[in-house]
Amino acid sequence: MNINIIRDKNLIKHAYMKDGRILEETLCRDKELPYYVCRIYDPSDNTVREIAPEIIKYEFLSVENCIYNSKEVYFATYEKDILPGQIRVLLYRYDIETCETERISDFEIDENIAADPFRKLRLFVLQAETVLVQIEEWTADGDKDNKDGMRFEQFIINIYDGVRTEVKELNVVNNGINTLIPVSESQIVLKTGFSFKENTFLSAGDEALALVETVYFGTMSGFIAMLPIENGVNSSLMLSAAYFEKLLTSPKVTGDYIHFMAVDHNSLSGETVFYNYKTDETIKCQSMGLNMDDLDISYVIDGAPCIRREYDSVTEFVDARDSKVIYWFSDEKLICCEGQLFIFRKKKGKNTFLRGYRLPKLDLAFEETGNFMCLCAGDEDYYIYVK
Repeated sequence: MNINIIRDKNLIKHAYMKDGRILEETLCRDKELPYYVCRIYDPSDNTVREIAPEIIKYEFLSVENCIYNSKEVYFATYEKDILPGQIRVLLYRYDIETCETERISDFEIDENIAADPFRKLRLFVLQAETVLVQIEEWTADGDKDNKDGMRFEQFIINIYDGVRTEVKELNVVNNGINTLIPVSESQIVLKTGFSFKENTFLSAGDEALALVETVYFGTMSGFIAMLPIENGVNSSLMLSAAYFEKLLTSPKVTGDYIHFMAVDHNSLSGETVFYNYKTDETIKCQSMGLNMDDLDISYVIDGAPCIRREYDSVTEFVDARDSKVIYWFSDEKLICCEGQLFIFRKKKGKNTFLRGYRLPKLDLAFEETGNFMCLCAGDEDYYIYVK
């Protein structure tokens, strides 16, 4: 295990491994609209290069690359359109091998979306030739004429011929795409619907504003095929569903497992689901006395599906298969767990330290002062960003 501490004065929001390099995304706010600066850091020669610095990558134009093990970076910007009341969104693809930037698509939308805090645009790159565009809109006053409390407009763009196809699949149209993660070259995990924990304009006690949340496991090709069909046959496996009095946390993929929690926010109880997509095995375990501000309690540690429990000053990790405690820590606050590394925050006198423990013996891998920003890992190399 190679631990690399990277100190940066910028606000690094995300870091991703891409073919041995690291994509860094820094959020900046010194312009009229927040935007990202994207850089590629190459540890092999300790060089950093900014991706297309001449193009402003606005925060409200979210682009999610859903292509498995992609070596490319996608981002968007906009320009004033020649049509009154509209802006043109420009989608770009950056090749980290050749360092070339290519404009691959553009389309028009209402110009007010750029400055409207109640609207957001998300682009999902599903395949090299297929992009799904989702416009999300909601109201601060809980518009009762809008059954779901949120409205979605979606369409698909074919990059090669520019053809634009309306999305009609009812679950996607009514509840929106929340999370889409590639699991393999052909398989995906999909969450539709949003809860009040994810959107403050939705209310926990108002059924009129509630969305139906579902988590599916299926193929990318099957998902794309059903989007233009209102009553298309969904060949995906539904892993869980929730509505109104229950919610689903966003799924994560770790190793061979897809994992998330179904939460009853009235009783503060939940059921964590671990689905092994290679063996088709499902493990479920119950939790009581949940903290609604800390629902991210499922992990896969060294191949074992685990639940985190905290009481007094103790943090435990319980094997979901047999309910046995396999790791425990005291007087430290967990920050994250990635691969073979736990990272905790510990107070010592007047100072606060970041402490990393490596599996399997939980020996101390590092101890540093500073504020944790993010972490990414590849094989045996861990890169921890500290401010």
